Formats: sequence, C-alpha cells, structure tokens
Amino acid sequence: MLLGTLLQWVEWLNITTMHMKDVQHCPKKQQCIMQLIKKISGREVGMGLKTTKFHCILHMVEDMLARGVPLEVDTSFNEMHHKPFKMVTALTQKGTSKFEEQVHARLEEVHPLALAEQEMEG
Repeated sequence: MLLGTLLQWVEWLNITTMHMKDVQHCPKKQQCIMQLIKKISGREVGMGLKTTKFHCILHMVEDMLARGVPLEVDTSFNEMHHKPFKMVTALTQKGTSKFEEQVHARLEEVHPLALAEQEMEG
C-alpha cells in the first residue's frame, strides 16, 4: 500500500499543470501519506523520521502555491554542476595549505580525459 501510494504521489508531483483545488486539498493528503510512512517504515535508529526531508513534506503546499508545480522548481539540474569538483577533491591529499592548487591540477588532468572519452564514444 505504501509503495503504491508513494508511486502515485511522485507521478502527481511530476505533472506540468495542477488544479488549484487539488493543491489546496493536498495538506490533508500529505499528512495521511506521512502517517502511512510512519506506521509502515518508521525508523528506530538514528534520528528516526526527524529528518529535514521528511519535515519538508509539510511545506510542499506553501511552496507550490508560491512557486508553481514542483517540476518547475526542480533543483536537480543545478546540483549536477558541482559533481566534477566533488570527484577531483577525492583525488587530492585534502591538506588545507595546497587544497585549491591540487583541485585545480586534478581538474586540468580530468577534463581532457573526459573530452577524449566523449570523442571516442562518438
């Protein structure tokens, strides 16, 4: 039941247009979803369900009314911009004195390799 409900919810959140009345009825439905998550998959270790991600469900309606459908304010594309930097920082010694120099050097090494890989793939 939980899996089916979450799949339907994700599909609804990914539509391009929503009726205002559906968004206004959303808080009660989201509370039901949160209760279902708590009942079925409540965590007993760590923070439990006292996480930012779980709490943000409560603010989704405000965000939708202020900014539009979730699909229009998706930040996942912007999150991809820092991935190359994360990859090369793993290749450094992480010493504070030369960290920036090492990151720059690794970027200069990795970038041509990535371009060559794309070239070989066509």
